[in-house]
Amino acid sequence: VRMVSEKQTKESNLTNEEWDVAFLKKEKKHIGSKIKGYIIYMLIIIFTLLFVLFVLGSMMHMNIIKLPKWVGNIRNYSNYSIEMEMEKSTFRMITKLFGNSDNNHVWSPFVTSLILSLLLEGSRGRTASEIMETMNWTSIDLLDIRSYFDNILSHLNENMPKINIANRMFAENGLEISETYKDILKKYDANIVEVDFRNIKETVDIINIWGVEKSEGLIKELIKSDLINSATIGIITSLMTFRGKWKIPFNKNLTREAEFLSEKGKVTNVKMMYNVGNFKHGYFPEYKLSVLELPYDIPDVVMVILIPSSLKDFKESLAKNNGEFLLQLNSKIKDHNLEICLPKFKIKANIPLEEKLQDIGIESLFNSETSDLKGMSPKEDFYIQKIIQGVQIEVDEEETEGSAYSASIIGSRSLSTLLCADRPFIFYIQEKNIKLFYSGANIKHPLIKMFYR
Repeated sequence: VRMVSEKQTKESNLTNEEWDVAFLKKEKKHIGSKIKGYIIYMLIIIFTLLFVLFVLGSMMHMNIIKLPKWVGNIRNYSNYSIEMEMEKSTFRMITKLFGNSDNNHVWSPFVTSLILSLLLEGSRGRTASEIMETMNWTSIDLLDIRSYFDNILSHLNENMPKINIANRMFAENGLEISETYKDILKKYDANIVEVDFRNIKETVDIINIWGVEKSEGLIKELIKSDLINSATIGIITSLMTFRGKWKIPFNKNLTREAEFLSEKGKVTNVKMMYNVGNFKHGYFPEYKLSVLELPYDIPDVVMVILIPSSLKDFKESLAKNNGEFLLQLNSKIKDHNLEICLPKFKIKANIPLEEKLQDIGIESLFNSETSDLKGMSPKEDFYIQKIIQGVQIEVDEEETEGSAYSASIIGSRSLSTLLCADRPFIFYIQEKNIKLFYSGANIKHPLIKMFYR
């Protein structure tokens, strides 16, 4: 009590100036304490968030959890919009191909989109508008399109060693190409190589050697000499190879001759593979269509097989809305115990894309009178004569060493539903989490060799 009294007595003798100084000292001390408290509080929050992000990242890396599709750099809104439009354009292409004559068709939706984005970067006016409208990119900024492909190509290079995609432009010696456009191409892992189109044999050799190198020997002849003529000043080439083993492999001992019924009712014998397991499947009576999903040993990569029970009804459904109803089906398929059979086949195709692209609305690009590629070369007037796409797909049993499914297959048959691709069908290979369509094909005759020029 005495100490307090002495302090109070001492304080009562302070002058006004001394009171002000003492008050300011107390305020500074109080403010300093509050700031320290806030800093400690914020540091606790920051370290907590970092810990949570670290745990989430670890769990995602181990595939324990997956974040929603709109999260992350590769999943921002613009990229998600592009993915949706890529998906729609893929099914529009399915509509065009499946209804076209009796031929087999194969293509790579992603590589096609990649080429079109390369051409869009160099296009102006009507040519650019046609590409944007056909791909439904009109509401998406060009920089976002470029960023999307940059992210996807980085993803493929870093995480997908079994999937190889490459593209290149071969241009006539001396053709003046904008330095800006050359720099843009590098962002797409593409470049321009000058060749002498007057020396046809040498040019064909250069292009084919590049194709062999990039496909690791799978595609030995990307183009033939009859694709080049006196008017040729440039060729854009692209290729894709895919090597994936089934997550549930087929047993080679069960592969046998079986009948395949063509669209015209002709029966042919093919090598048919058999398997039993738990697969995602759905039957949609309104479209007369079965949808089967076969997983690969590559994370999130699957083959989706569309098997119509009535070709007539299926074609009519495709024609009604450009195949966009197919967008909804993948989310509706469920796990079922199935016995499946699938023809064994190999596809190696070199496909001129210009006619197919004109069919879906890109016309001026291939017309010498209307093409506007001033973004590639402001001083040159030229058009795209050829776009060649090479696709390599092998579908076989691909058993991993030591796997044996004979007993379980034989023992499960009475409990499973049979689903057989013994008639014309469509398939596409897709990375589900980012809606990336690597390749697709319309198989009407498994025995027909698929080498297109």
